[in-house]
Amino acid sequence: MYEISIVTPVSQQDEKYIKRCYETVKGQLQANVEWIVILEGDSPLAEQVQLENKENPNVDIKVVVDTELKNVNEKRNKGIEVATGEYLYFLDVDDFLHEHTLYVLLESAKSNSDSYDVILGAIKETNVSVHLPSSYSRMLKRLLDNRIAKPKTLAVKKYRASALNTLFKREFIVEHGIYFDENVLGFSDILFTSQAYTKTTKAVVYDKDAIYLKLIRNDPINDPSIAQALNGIEWYPQSMAQAIASLEDGHPFKNVLLKRFLKAYHYKYLNGIYNEDPDDVYKGIWSDAFKQIGLDQFSFSRSIHQKEIQLLCEGHYKKAARMANRRLNFRMLKKIKKKPGSYRRVLYQKWFTKKMAIKKDYILYESFLGRNYSDSPKYIYEYLNRTYPGKYKHIWVFNNPDREEPKGVVKVKRFGLKHLYFMARAKFHVNNMRQPKWFVKRPGQVFLATWHGTPLKKLVFDMNEVHSANPNYKKDFYLQSRAWDYLVSANHYSTEIFKRAFMFDNEILEHGYPRNDLLYAENKEQIADQLKAKLQLPKDKKNCPLCAYLA
Repeated sequence: MYEISIVTPVSQQDEKYIKRCYETVKGQLQANVEWIVILEGDSPLAEQVQLENKENPNVDIKVVVDTELKNVNEKRNKGIEVATGEYLYFLDVDDFLHEHTLYVLLESAKSNSDSYDVILGAIKETNVSVHLPSSYSRMLKRLLDNRIAKPKTLAVKKYRASALNTLFKREFIVEHGIYFDENVLGFSDILFTSQAYTKTTKAVVYDKDAIYLKLIRNDPINDPSIAQALNGIEWYPQSMAQAIASLEDGHPFKNVLLKRFLKAYHYKYLNGIYNEDPDDVYKGIWSDAFKQIGLDQFSFSRSIHQKEIQLLCEGHYKKAARMANRRLNFRMLKKIKKKPGSYRRVLYQKWFTKKMAIKKDYILYESFLGRNYSDSPKYIYEYLNRTYPGKYKHIWVFNNPDREEPKGVVKVKRFGLKHLYFMARAKFHVNNMRQPKWFVKRPGQVFLATWHGTPLKKLVFDMNEVHSANPNYKKDFYLQSRAWDYLVSANHYSTEIFKRAFMFDNEILEHGYPRNDLLYAENKEQIADQLKAKLQLPKDKKNCPLCAYLA
């Protein structure tokens, strides 16, 4: 019998991760392991790793192909069914393990004479493919510090919902009929783990040295993980309600889940339930969840909270929303008190964009995040000001609005109150970078994105991995660029890349960058002479490409 059965469900779109996942499994210090890969159809990559692994005495690969298995829970249950190992371990195909992880978990599992049923390790997140360091130093320290593994007994309040990086004794799981609910698509792990936690008669233990790296995919638009693709506000209440209702009253873990559920409602999902649900779909789901659990199960800190949820359950959505929004507004005021500068954004989103009319003759310009007066926004402004004098009110955004140029315009400090006021009221926006994530595109506003260069490097969705301080770079860029009505392109080469790399479907203006118009101006020779004089260059010097960009 194998010591550990690793179960990895794989969807068709995730088969590209099989080879990398194999490297993670093959690199484990723990021997006598079977890796069960559950597929929806034949996979050349799975066949390839099977052949490659033929001479490996430590890992046996079983590939299960079943076209009837469509969701991750069906595949995991199939894995439980075909597994023969003493312990079960669930590994997502795109994640990583330190080479000592399984060894450490099994060592902890057997540190008790009767062996534990549920052993958890640590889960950390990463947004890039990683090269994991050798386990030598960690294992040596573990040996020197404690020659016999002594895992920590986990407090009930620290039991986690995820089934990942956890060893489950297979005999215990099968004996108690613990399986994944195949009808629940999101947050389904809690239905499995809650049963395991509450049915074991032994301690649930934790070993911090067993490290699992959960990949947070950097392209949730084209290549989302299951968690990224699902809508938490919809699935969380359904799975949690089912898990809570299945547990016996008074069990410590049931009380923990009740607190978590109430906290998620009050903080994480409250705004979405009442302000992002015009068709009352989410309100109905949360109402049903509360009713399934039973309001008498909860310990409300304030009677007004209980009243709000009672109204939700009775279908009085407007009354419940009024109460919820009073709490949201109070939190907002507390935030403003703590961070006084945040009041500007609150005014922008709650007042300026909702109460003030758009001014059809206002144009708001910004170049390179307000750092200077330059690039295509500069030349668009100068053309409009020259061609249509007095027709438009021009507003420029600067980090330092006390600058001299441009003259005759309104200059506002970036993210100052005036900037946000004009951001809400200006009909036209001209920007060569991305706007803030909290920008509200109002109906009737027109956004012209001029961009700022020729894409000689890979951009956004052309990048395989994003080594950026912001792991949500691709998602943020995608959402921000949905506000662009027009995108300026310098040439056909750029146009094709913008369409693909930005996933941009609105109109692309392939007319060249306005900043380059002076290269074709009728008085370009005069402009060049003026620049040469300014730079103290010989008047007869012919090759001065820099001059054109210093105007």
